[in-house]
Amino acid sequence: MQCPICTKYHMCSFNVILICISLDWDKDGDILAVIAEKSSSIYLWDANVNKISQLDSGMRDQMSFLLWSKTGPLLAVGTSKGNLLIYNQQTSRKIPPLGKHTKRITCGCWSSQNLLALGSEDRSITISNHEGDTIRQTSVRADPADVQFSVMKTDERSSPGESTVSGALGKKTLFLFNLNDPDNPIELAFQQRYGNIISYHWYGDGYIMIGFSHGYFVVISTHIREIGQELFQAHNHKDSLTSIAISQSLNKATGLIHCFYFEDWQSVNDDGFLYCPVNDSVFEIPDFSPAIKGVLWENWISKKVVFVAYEEDKVYTYAFHKDTIQGSKVILVGATKLPFSHKLLLLHNGELTCQTQSGKINSVVLNTHSFLNNPHSDTSKDKHQSLLQQAIMLKRFSDSWGRACLHHMEVELAIRVYRMMGNVGMVMSLEDIKGIEDQNLLAGHLAMFCNDYNRAQDLYLTSSYPMAAALQLAKRLDPDEIPFISKEYAIQLEFVGDYTNALAHYEKGITGNKCLAGVARMSIRMGDIRRGANQAIKHPSRALKKDCGAILESMKQYSEAAQLYEKGQYYDKAASVYILGELLPHVTSPKIHLQYAKAKEVDGKYKEAYESARDWDSVIRILLEHLNNPEEAVRIVRETQSIEGAKMVARFFLRLSDCSSAIQFLVLSRCSDEAFQLIQQNSIEFFFYHAVCMCSGSEATIEDYQSIALYFEGEKNHLQAGKFFQKCGQYSRHFLKCPSSDDSLAIEMAIETVGEAKDEALTNQLIDYLMGESDGMPKDAKYLFRLYMALKQYREAARTAIIIAREERSAGNYRNAHDVLFSMYAELQTQHIKIPAEMATNLMILHSYILVKIHVKRGDHLKGARMLIRVSNNISKFPSLHTSVLLWLLVIECHRAGLRNSAFSFASMLMRPEYRNKIDLKYKKKIEAMVRRPDTSEVEEESSPSPYCGFSLPDCELLCPGCKNNLPYCIATGRHLVKEDWCVCPHCDFPALYSQFTQLLETESVCPMCSGTLNVSEVKKVSDCSRYLQQDQLER
Repeated sequence: MQCPICTKYHMCSFNVILICISLDWDKDGDILAVIAEKSSSIYLWDANVNKISQLDSGMRDQMSFLLWSKTGPLLAVGTSKGNLLIYNQQTSRKIPPLGKHTKRITCGCWSSQNLLALGSEDRSITISNHEGDTIRQTSVRADPADVQFSVMKTDERSSPGESTVSGALGKKTLFLFNLNDPDNPIELAFQQRYGNIISYHWYGDGYIMIGFSHGYFVVISTHIREIGQELFQAHNHKDSLTSIAISQSLNKATGLIHCFYFEDWQSVNDDGFLYCPVNDSVFEIPDFSPAIKGVLWENWISKKVVFVAYEEDKVYTYAFHKDTIQGSKVILVGATKLPFSHKLLLLHNGELTCQTQSGKINSVVLNTHSFLNNPHSDTSKDKHQSLLQQAIMLKRFSDSWGRACLHHMEVELAIRVYRMMGNVGMVMSLEDIKGIEDQNLLAGHLAMFCNDYNRAQDLYLTSSYPMAAALQLAKRLDPDEIPFISKEYAIQLEFVGDYTNALAHYEKGITGNKCLAGVARMSIRMGDIRRGANQAIKHPSRALKKDCGAILESMKQYSEAAQLYEKGQYYDKAASVYILGELLPHVTSPKIHLQYAKAKEVDGKYKEAYESARDWDSVIRILLEHLNNPEEAVRIVRETQSIEGAKMVARFFLRLSDCSSAIQFLVLSRCSDEAFQLIQQNSIEFFFYHAVCMCSGSEATIEDYQSIALYFEGEKNHLQAGKFFQKCGQYSRHFLKCPSSDDSLAIEMAIETVGEAKDEALTNQLIDYLMGESDGMPKDAKYLFRLYMALKQYREAARTAIIIAREERSAGNYRNAHDVLFSMYAELQTQHIKIPAEMATNLMILHSYILVKIHVKRGDHLKGARMLIRVSNNISKFPSLHTSVLLWLLVIECHRAGLRNSAFSFASMLMRPEYRNKIDLKYKKKIEAMVRRPDTSEVEEESSPSPYCGFSLPDCELLCPGCKNNLPYCIATGRHLVKEDWCVCPHCDFPALYSQFTQLLETESVCPMCSGTLNVSEVKKVSDCSRYLQQDQLER
């Protein structure tokens, strides 16, 4: 492809043979680096000397990423297989390729300290120094994109530099990796309604602005105390958002430099210009005084092309002539003396409205508009001429002559003027051209009417239809030029497909063989085949006969086409068309088609060969050897299951050193031994062969899987061996003998195997391994939970789920703990198993904590405070590190909700020595004042009846004193339910108060319990809730 390069002084270009993948300028803007597809060279273009040099990267795999350093002459190049090359432009030193990643490098950035961060499709981010040494490496959950260096917001005044790497993971979350704290990366998730992350930018003191695909953009802070909180959110773009940018200098004062010329005692370059934002054009205002104080536009609706520029004592009148023969321009009409101390307010129809020094209103008529006053009969001839000149300059054409209308391209008004003058010829000429939309063509006609033939010629040639206008001009000025212009015009018309007019102009421009050839071609295209063919036969040109034959062949006129080919001595082509036209459409025998196909192949017509004969092996051979179209060959092999074709495709990929694809087609052609040998010779990972077996379906036998497993067993790759032993039903072979690096994957496969095998011995062996009986190292409880779920032992899985949730809660991962308990709760409900009381209680407490964030975000501080009070009553279930945070958050929400007595109680608790030093400094003084001057007022909690016995109790109380039942709670508010206001989530079937749930869904789009997407119309009120009450009692 061609890469254009725009420099400060000129524009140039250079050719890159293959498709350009990436390009980047160095820090000084002097060197442009380019990498191209299927090329191992790096192209370096020097803008100073306009010279291209090629740098051999020495890497065989495809380059996928390129970036210059921000501070030095270092160029980083990444490849599709994860290798990295660093090149120093100053010293011409190349650091040998390094294996940074295992898959394609997709993004990266340099820091100001010359550190290089790279993101790859292997879901990892590496940080390296300028020598290529890896300093940090971290794994992420999805493919990283848009990796950037920046500085997180801290309490310290000085920053050690760009120490934070950020990136968008899977377009869903934002990942922050602090080089100084690598063990605690931060991953920020956002609401699903925002859509995907489109772009983000760091700015200010550690702030990030993020744009989302659904039109939202959000601002967050990276300060550790504010992390995860949205500081600002806007939805200015209702449908979508494609990019964002930040101006760091917006709203900052900018200075001006004035140039003053002492000799003339005035400022230099104080010119005025008229700017048109529609087409981004600028027109200079002539004789623009440097003392101009302001500008007023004419407010008269008919003539808004007039404006005035005024000084202290003088007003200048200007008119903008948009459409003239000379082009658009601004002219100075005249000047008017302004009375002393008059301030201009309004210009209307040539009359200035001014304010005097005393505050009164005075009117001043511009000298340039004096013609608007009806002149007396005794006005002199010179005065009339002056008034007429003013009217013309101000485009008041109703008072001027027709020639001025022609000059300003006012065709309609010119017709009226010339009709009034009685000039019939001019009126008829103007009527013919008044509908022309091309400005240049219309201006050319008007210039010709004004006898300005040189300008008319220039305008015709720059118009969309230069030849037609040139013909009209030639008829009047030089009729001898008509045939030559007609010929050129006919060629142009033939090119755009206007064959009718092209034929007419070829006939008018008979100047030699070219026009005769054009007549022959156009006659055939217009359907007059006999005339066109006869003309072509008489013409001496062989090329014309070939062209006309091709036209006839495309029209399926094979007999006439063959005759022309024969006359032009194209005998092979003539024979081919004779056969094709007379015999081949009636032939049904594949043998005849095969003979024709062989002839076509000899003739080089590869695309027409063999398909009609359905000789698919030959078609595949032609596609691979002559047409270089392996994609189509692969498609035919898959559709036809041709064994010979598969072998040819395999050999083709072997020549390209694409062993993985070659193995696939060797297996498809049932050459398993050759595939095995190729794998062993090239040390290829065996998962390719596994994928081939999956693609082959019934072709893969138990023996195939067993041989693969035995190969991996010999290679000491127990993980892969275990996969294939599982597929051939040998569950006990190489059970849990994988290396530690593949431990998690191996355990998951072992769980899947035990679930399929239903073997008690294997189950006990796996349980002993997970409990640490075999190696003394207990494994993560989540594996035990998955094992019990695979074995459908739901009660044991429930107990394990409680343990996992307790660990997640202790680590502060409250949402994860909630989701684990909820999923187990739903599974037990599905299996009609009684819900353990501890599980139900823990789920209720965690759900109450999650509701706090929802209510506070919506500004409902009373509901948030009530839920926090419930959480504080079970504060022992939360980690001690978070106790102080929960308490001061509780104090703040109680105070906002009017629960002053509760706020005082919890504030007093916060003043204890173990919590006091952990209070945020922003709230510390307020909490101390709250304790010193207590306010014991309290908003009384509302009551509602129990759904079981009707006993009235507080809304947030979940234990009924009347019937001693545990009451079901609303997933939207945390309150206990009432019979008259009952509904359920259609996804998780958890109950809620209908009025509160629908109110919540007006601002939220997901269920707070199961996170399923919902809208108000999907929630239906339940009139009879007895079924849910009986089910709840049964479960408890």
